[in-house]
Amino acid sequence: MSLKSIFQEGMKERKRKKSLGKISNEFKEKEKVHAGRLTALGQKAWEEKTDISAFADVQAALSSAQQNLDDLRTQAEKILKQKQDSEAAKKQENDRFSANQKEMEEKKRDVDQKLNGQRNAWQALQKEMGQATSRLAAIATERTKLNGKTADAATSETEKTDLAKQLADLAKEEDELKSRIKEKEESGKPLQLQLVPLQEESAQLLKQMESLRAEQKKMLVEMDKKITALNNELSTNSEKTREAEKNQKLDFKILGERITGAQHADPNIAKEIAAVLTARTEMDGVRALIGGLERQKDGLQVSAYKKMMAIVISGIVLVAAIIVLLLILLAPK
Repeated sequence: MSLKSIFQEGMKERKRKKSLGKISNEFKEKEKVHAGRLTALGQKAWEEKTDISAFADVQAALSSAQQNLDDLRTQAEKILKQKQDSEAAKKQENDRFSANQKEMEEKKRDVDQKLNGQRNAWQALQKEMGQATSRLAAIATERTKLNGKTADAATSETEKTDLAKQLADLAKEEDELKSRIKEKEESGKPLQLQLVPLQEESAQLLKQMESLRAEQKKMLVEMDKKITALNNELSTNSEKTREAEKNQKLDFKILGERITGAQHADPNIAKEIAAVLTARTEMDGVRALIGGLERQKDGLQVSAYKKMMAIVISGIVLVAAIIVLLLILLAPK
């Protein structure tokens, strides 16, 4: 066979294979449509309670599948209700904890405000007493110096008179300071007594708040764990439901096949039966086209196609080898 004949006959086979592939894909689509209409027929017959007692095995399978689905859906509703109740309980408990926490925070804020006020007053009193005590120490030092000057023989009478006046002023100031310190000490006693219970109350409130936060955290962890478990149950239920629905559709398809084969006359499903028959006719038409293309298969053309592909592949390999060789030869040294 010449090269020209190889390519002529090979292209005929290529065209046949291409057409066959296209029509085969069309046939697969027709099969899907046919299967879908069979399923729709079986489902409609089941929903319309068509008499299918002649197909006892399919009827039993569908009854079992329906009961299983009903049980799964009832279970799903129950789990969903439990989840919703748990989420509502979690929110209610969380709101209660938050309200108690807020109440304690406000109470502690009031106590701390009083505590800070008392503490500031106490610190101001201590500061004032400290200043007075420091002044008393300074007065003692000044008195010693003044007494020394008074006892000095070189001090004149006029100076002694002035020194005596200064000593008297210091004595007066000292008495006033001592009186003030005593007064402050007395006024500070109730302040000091009030500080202790306020500090204890503030510390107790802080402890209660920390305990409340720990309880709230524990509650949230437990509720989240419960809700997560319910979500997992819902997921498992959904998977089982999907599988049950899938199996039910297979049973619907089988029922559709049985009804079509038995030429059932129920008017409630006549439309669905007609749709199945139409799909089957279309599928048979495409199957006939495939059969025609299969019968067109010619041994000579098949052989030519294989040779043609071998030549094409060899040519591609040769061109690639030449390109690689040129790149090597022309590469800069």
